Amino acid sequence: MLSTLLLVLTTATAAEVRLEVVAPSAMRSMRLQAQTTWLGEPRTLDLLDDGSRDGDTPGDGLWTGTWSGDPVQALAITLTARTTPEAEEVVLYEGTEVITASADRLSWQLHLGPPPRAERTALPLAGPAIARDGTLQVVAATGWVIVLLNYVGWLLVPVLRRQREDGEA
Repeated sequence: MLSTLLLVLTTATAAEVRLEVVAPSAMRSMRLQAQTTWLGEPRTLDLLDDGSRDGDTPGDGLWTGTWSGDPVQALAITLTARTTPEAEEVVLYEGTEVITASADRLSWQLHLGPPPRAERTALPLAGPAIARDGTLQVVAATGWVIVLLNYVGWLLVPVLRRQREDGEA
């Protein structure tokens, strides 16, 4: 009886899977799609970077899309890209993903180098939005300056101590 009740409760909730792909800003004009078969039904999803989805910023390099339906435990997902309508479709990723929650999030990082591919990540990285305005470079340069100043200070302290001791003697 309890197992029947649990089965009814789990099938009564809708599952939602959000797909997120972080792409370099050079790929703004591409068309990203995801394909799967959800409980026997083939589905295609256009991933967009236009800010039309909740929490998205247009042009930030984060391409998103959401599938929803009856609960699933795993999905075979294929990510494809097309740079122009006439261009050949390129497969970036093919794999089976385990769905762990009723609202799950799957993320990939897109790499351009030959061949282009998408690498599964734990969370989407905010790199494209940060890199575009130069903040990342400023933060990195500031960090290196601090490291360099600490190193120089570490080297100079013994020299200054010796000079002070020689002056006092």
